[in-house]
Amino acid sequence: MAILACFLPYLNETITWYNAVGIVCAAVAVLCFMSNPGDRKHASVAKRAVTLGLFMVITASFLRAGQGLSSKYATVFEADIGGVMLVNAVFWIVGGLLYALLRERNLMKMDSPMIGYGVMSGGIVFGIIFFMLESTKGGNAAVVLPLQQMSFPVTLLLSVIFLHEKVTRAKLAGIVCSIAAVILLCLD
Repeated sequence: MAILACFLPYLNETITWYNAVGIVCAAVAVLCFMSNPGDRKHASVAKRAVTLGLFMVITASFLRAGQGLSSKYATVFEADIGGVMLVNAVFWIVGGLLYALLRERNLMKMDSPMIGYGVMSGGIVFGIIFFMLESTKGGNAAVVLPLQQMSFPVTLLLSVIFLHEKVTRAKLAGIVCSIAAVILLCLD
């Protein structure tokens, strides 16, 4: 949100009061999903994990906001979309390889499942970048970029189905806040 607010004047965009409330609802939704009730016996470990998780979420949000704003900036100045996607792909490949070499060296085997995972992951990132570029080309960055960050309701649903995770009151509150955010961000 902070990055978005700094760049709005450069993108010649404004946000309405209900768009601003929608952005706040989105931030509250993220905090709802970050809550960890945990038991008292492991409270200090849980608190450290939540703090680290919150730091990582905030860092990822800043990075995604930067990527989204650079995508919007590229479309405003009619940059070649293929070139923008190529730059993103190169960073994804180099970053992925560095991560694998530095953090997962003992797990890294170049077998067919690993190659399949890489291809699937690349396809997902391609879709994310493509739709980010297309949506920022035709939409207001102050509305489009926060909406793109709203993938966690779908992630919650998939985690319940496939990982059998529990749905807590905080997560349900997060879903309600995320639905409110989407509605408020879409109002014109």
